[in-house]
Amino acid sequence: MSGLDRREFVKKAGIGAAGAGALWVAPSVLGIDAAFAGASCLQQDTLNWNNFTAGNTPPATLQTFPAVGSYPAVTLSYTIATVGTPGAGTNNNTVQAGPQGNINSNYYRMSMTASAAGQGRTLTYTWTRNIYNLRFTIVDIDRITGTQNWQDVVWLSVTPTIISQGPRVSGAGTAANPWSGNGTTNVGPNSSDGNVSLSIAGPITTLTINYRSGNPFGTEQFVGIENLTWCR
Repeated sequence: MSGLDRREFVKKAGIGAAGAGALWVAPSVLGIDAAFAGASCLQQDTLNWNNFTAGNTPPATLQTFPAVGSYPAVTLSYTIATVGTPGAGTNNNTVQAGPQGNINSNYYRMSMTASAAGQGRTLTYTWTRNIYNLRFTIVDIDRITGTQNWQDVVWLSVTPTIISQGPRVSGAGTAANPWSGNGTTNVGPNSSDGNVSLSIAGPITTLTINYRSGNPFGTEQFVGIENLTWCR
């Protein structure tokens, strides 16, 4: 392992720049398993939707997290684009109050009323420097048939590690095997059955969340993004 690799390892493992430059410490000395060493860090950031006013569209530049010790500042921004010609849906691209997915806090909402399968939204997060061990939960991935009709389909631009996945969600979150609602009735706001909690080891500077209508379609549908947490 090169000196640069060693410094990057201890940075992610939570030793800090002084230790990284002066001393290589084996994972066993740190008291952590090497396979999970990259999942720990001294500097952890959280984009907390409770810091935004429910009912409002968040600003394109979401938040700047200031420098801390040897960790430079990082800014998180986002863009959202429409795919096809779905109806706007209620409260698309806004912060909404919970509960949703049995999580009683604000969340970010993407919604639409699709007129064809494959329509939807593309949400892209961009950080101004590499981040690691990104973790968040997507809520309310579901499917309903009958008087109302929709199926939520979601995948990421980076292959995720699934921490937990509700029984009303199928798939793996990739373009080849996206998450999709697999039931016939709505998942209510106090149920976690449509949730997927995930992590991405990184390093990454961008992440795209693709949200599409599956089959059936025709009435309003939405998914939510809970707080994002990562390491520098």
